[in-house]
Amino acid sequence: NAYATSPLYEDLYRDSRVRMPQLILGPTYAPLRSMFRGIEKKEQPEKVENILISTGGSDGLHLTVAIVKAVVSSVKDERFYHFLLGVMNADKEFIQELAEKDEHIVVHENVTDMKSLISSMDLAISAAGSTLFEISACGVPLITYAFADNQLPGAEAFERLGLAVNVGDLRASASINPGLVMSGTLDPSAVDRILKAAEELSDNYERRVMMAKQMQEMIDGFGADRIVKEIL
Repeated sequence: NAYATSPLYEDLYRDSRVRMPQLILGPTYAPLRSMFRGIEKKEQPEKVENILISTGGSDGLHLTVAIVKAVVSSVKDERFYHFLLGVMNADKEFIQELAEKDEHIVVHENVTDMKSLISSMDLAISAAGSTLFEISACGVPLITYAFADNQLPGAEAFERLGLAVNVGDLRASASINPGLVMSGTLDPSAVDRILKAAEELSDNYERRVMMAKQMQEMIDGFGADRIVKEIL
């Protein structure tokens, strides 16, 4: 994980009966699928035209449909918004109906070649899960967020390492019940926070170039090879 550090694991093992193992930590060891190995450095366009939005398999907070509605009703630009729909997205049919009415809304389902899809994008918006590592390997500037407790450390670490812009926890009820995981309601400001961050990052070419460089230097898709080397 991006937030894994030696002191964290040393504390975990110190009071256990397990001997301290050799530690190999951090995103450089992320074991990605082979398609994400050694991708060429991505040239960043000065103008952002294609934005990928991924909200996970089920999207329990209905974030996808909220963003689609906002884009259809208020976003007046020439960008194309590509929505990666999970198999369990309950709003799938409604989102497809909206996409049919607006050429700037593009829906992707059952994608097998994620590398090609991600690499064709100029900007990506994704929940703080394993997809962040794949996006980083492709060198696509990234905005991330959390809607589960176990996503919070990853989102914060990706921003701290210069790999993403983190817009924070999108759950309205998170402050009331921190134990909620993938439940509750969407914060009313969530969509505005995401679209504002996307606008700011789109307008900041230098930051996008720097971010993409950091991404592909730290996460190059050869994490599994490094793990095997350490084991052998």
